[in-house]
Amino acid sequence: MTISRFFFSNSAVNRCKKPINGGRWLLSVLFSGALQVSNAGEALPELLYIAVPQQLEAQHPAVHLVQQAYQNLGIATQMEAMPLERIRRELTQGRFDAHLAAAATLSTVMPDLIQLDVPVYQLELAIFARVDRAQFASVGLMKQQQVAYLQGMHMVEVLLKKQGVRQLNAVMSLSQVLLGLQKGRYDSAILPRREAEAVLKQLNLTQVVLYPPILTTIPLYHYLHRRHQLLVQPLTAELRRLTGGQPSVP
Repeated sequence: MTISRFFFSNSAVNRCKKPINGGRWLLSVLFSGALQVSNAGEALPELLYIAVPQQLEAQHPAVHLVQQAYQNLGIATQMEAMPLERIRRELTQGRFDAHLAAAATLSTVMPDLIQLDVPVYQLELAIFARVDRAQFASVGLMKQQQVAYLQGMHMVEVLLKKQGVRQLNAVMSLSQVLLGLQKGRYDSAILPRREAEAVLKQLNLTQVVLYPPILTTIPLYHYLHRRHQLLVQPLTAELRRLTGGQPSVP
C-alpha cells in the first residue's frame, strides 16, 4: 500500500466554509496529512460531505467519533445537520457522501448506502410527557393518545403501530415536539433520551419530563454511499480501533 499526501489551498478551504443558516450547523475539518491509497492503487476521497440528523448537536459523541475516524485516514469532512426525511432525500439524489448515524434498518429502504458494521452510538428511546400527565407515560396506554415522534424515525412509528396507537404525529424537530407537549398539543412522545433532555434544558421547559424506564436501546451505524466502496474497509477498521468494538454511549 502506497501513501501520498494532499494539501488544501486557501481557495479550497474557503469553498468549504459555508455559512450557517436555518438553524443548521456546519462543521468543516480541513487539515494536511497522509492520504491512504487502496491496494488497487486508487486514492481515497479527499473531502466527504456527511448528512447529520439535526437532533445531534455539534458536540455529540457520535459526531466526534466519526470525525476522528476520517481525520485519522487523512480525509476532510464537512457535516450538515438536517431533518431525517431531508437526509434520505439528499442521499437518494446523491448530494451527500455519507449518513452520520442511523439504525440497521436504513439499508433496507436505501440500497445505495453501505452500512459499516461497527456501531457508532447507542440511541436510547424514552417516553416524555408533561408532569401532570403521568397517566400517559406508558406505551400500553397510548392507543387513544395524541403521540408525537420525530419525523423519519420509522423504528418508533413501527413500535407505536404495533401497540395499536392510532393518533401518530410525525414532527420535524425535537424542539417542536417538546413545545407541543408543554402546550398540551400532544399527550406524550417517544424520543431519543439524551438528545431530548439536552433540548429540554436549552428551552428551559420545566413542565415536560422523562418518564422511566428506557424503552429500548438501538445501535446506530455510519453509512457510506456506494460510490465510496473503497473507503468501507479502512473506515470500518479505524472505527473499530477507536471504539474497541464498543459504540459511543450517552
